[in-house]
Amino acid sequence: MHKSAMLRMQWFVENYIPANKHIRVLDVGSYDVNGSYRSLFLERDVDYVGLDMVEGLNVDFVPRDPYKWDELEDKSFDFVISGNAFEHIEYPWLTICEIHKKLKNGGFACIIAPNSIPEHRYPTDCYRYYSDGFKALAKWGGFNIVDVTVSGVPDNDISAEWYVSGHNDVMMVLTKGIDVEKIASLPRFKCEKRYRHAYEWEWRYHFMVNWYNVRDKGKLFREYFEKEHITKLYIYGCTEIGEIVYKEIKDIEGKKIYMIDQQGKEICGTKSIITGAQIDEGAEAYLLCALLDIGMLDKLNLIYPQIRKKYIGDIFKV
Repeated sequence: MHKSAMLRMQWFVENYIPANKHIRVLDVGSYDVNGSYRSLFLERDVDYVGLDMVEGLNVDFVPRDPYKWDELEDKSFDFVISGNAFEHIEYPWLTICEIHKKLKNGGFACIIAPNSIPEHRYPTDCYRYYSDGFKALAKWGGFNIVDVTVSGVPDNDISAEWYVSGHNDVMMVLTKGIDVEKIASLPRFKCEKRYRHAYEWEWRYHFMVNWYNVRDKGKLFREYFEKEHITKLYIYGCTEIGEIVYKEIKDIEGKKIYMIDQQGKEICGTKSIITGAQIDEGAEAYLLCALLDIGMLDKLNLIYPQIRKKYIGDIFKV
């Protein structure tokens, strides 16, 4: 159980499951592999049933037929959850129908599965999902869809544990027997933070190749600064790339160059560290993004709308 999936299921529990009411929860694929969702219900009045295909830790029920759970009463669960199981299920269109059968009218289901991680058989590894794939399963099962996201998050101001794992968790919230007007008012994730791991490493590789192939990097930057009329430069991202760039250009005459760190801490002996709150958005200031994060400029535009910005890779034609 990776942290990003646990955080998403915790959000679902806090936003959809009442804390002061007795409920029944079915966890599909509940076998405890480095953690389980049972811990999210310890402080609640819950009849929690863990279902899996083999006996083991956190498994309360093993059906005779993996795709027909006749031993469980139909419409007997208020909530059905499933995390990191649907990628291992050979015939998920059958599983989604069983979930629909066991869920009460007016109940909710939450399903989480990875979008982009390496093969990991347990004992099989069959699928990676996108939003449309999850929507297709939901429609086949007869559900109404509340929300489907790839790497969805409640807001931008969240911990990196939600998205840096590389899983790009696909999360779907479903309901049975609730009208469309009520669905429109239910909680949803506000944005997505997809982590495109392969793309990020490709970006990093090409940047470093181009960086080392440029003989006079200082000259390239001096010419760029003159062209853009830059006298004050902020390097956003105290990563290895940010540090490499800073060390190369920090002594360019007549230019004030700073690295930005959210805590203002000293990094690798660099003295010109400031916090984001110290940015001067004057006409001659410029912000150079050295973070490998898709869409970072969009986020920075919200925080610093007046200052000019560019990815470091754009200067080096990456």
